[in-house]
Amino acid sequence: MKKLLLLLLLPTFAFSQATTETEYNYMKKGYRDVEERGLDVKSSYYTVELNKQTVGDYKMSYTLLRRTKDSSIAGVIIKSVAYNNPANYYCIPAVNVKGKESYGWDLFYDDINKMNCTEAKVVMQHLAYNLAFAMSAAIKRK
Repeated sequence: MKKLLLLLLLPTFAFSQATTETEYNYMKKGYRDVEERGLDVKSSYYTVELNKQTVGDYKMSYTLLRRTKDSSIAGVIIKSVAYNNPANYYCIPAVNVKGKESYGWDLFYDDINKMNCTEAKVVMQHLAYNLAFAMSAAIKRK
């Protein structure tokens, strides 16, 4: 499963820098405060909304966290809301193809294992769709 996730995300993050521990913690915990309290995004970063989808009782949103200095991707924030429950926030770390390991991959895998089947299925569907989209775009460029 870990190799599949890395393969699915590689086209999205191919030119990114590694995610730091501070960035991971901000995406996983701090971004909740941004949304719930109406705060500004952390200095030196900006967000780009990727997608929102509703599947059954789940409302999911996917947001890129980008670094202001070079527009590189720090990671993806996933917000999942089911029924009237509080939102869950997850972080997909960036992949660095130059060899430096990103912080948080093991934590993301743990989060997936803790998700119920429906929530995990929605996240995997979204990742698979984005992989197919990225592959199509890469083929068209050739």
